[in-house]
Amino acid sequence: MKFMYIFSMEEVGKNSRLNFSFTASAEGIALSPQVISTRAIGQENRFTEFTPQEGRGIYIRGYGVTSANDEKPVIGTKGMGPCLAIAIYNPISKVAALAHFDTNTETSSLAKLLDAVRGKDGILEVHLAGGELGSHHSQRLVEDIISRLASEPNLIIKSADILNPAGGLKSLALDTRTGQVSNAFMGNHLDNGDRQNIMSFHASRALSKEPLRPEYINGTSFSVSDWQADEQKKVRPLPLNSPNQ
Repeated sequence: MKFMYIFSMEEVGKNSRLNFSFTASAEGIALSPQVISTRAIGQENRFTEFTPQEGRGIYIRGYGVTSANDEKPVIGTKGMGPCLAIAIYNPISKVAALAHFDTNTETSSLAKLLDAVRGKDGILEVHLAGGELGSHHSQRLVEDIISRLASEPNLIIKSADILNPAGGLKSLALDTRTGQVSNAFMGNHLDNGDRQNIMSFHASRALSKEPLRPEYINGTSFSVSDWQADEQKKVRPLPLNSPNQ
């Protein structure tokens, strides 16, 4: 993995939002050099307007995949405090995957995003937003995701607005037609799919470790009933005449 530095060290020192000299949380949890370097990358504030007809929203513990040829080429998520959003973009195929991790999301699910956008050639572009400085669980989430990204070849972190003090919620959206990232937009700019049922589903499992679940994949929306049907298939007992019995 390569890091792309948008700001010089002098600029970082002058900008309190990007200042990473504070390397330990209130609980005394030190940040790794990888995370410190990633925080220094920063993220340009950009407001973008799009409509629910072209933008698809992703909720906590969900992920989506879209492309420039999709009816919804913009994908985004909002409300990251301790949570972390990640968008991965392939500039050659113009395909992107985006996910919203909370502190109980299985970070191994990152592989689903990488598999969705990885091509034979080119460098994948990564954008990060969220994470709360001073929260043990949030810092551990960010550390784990960045560590996993660091093990991936042909990948570059282009922007990162991560691990800020508590109090502000982050947003992240990516337009696959241009590769442009926005971190300021209205929630009603996105088609949020089966949001109410998805919220209830995750609330019922808030304390359990859960994988990312698909909400939108290349033009197809997924609902709670789809997830439940998939779970039933996985736990369905084998027939009595199965050779594995």
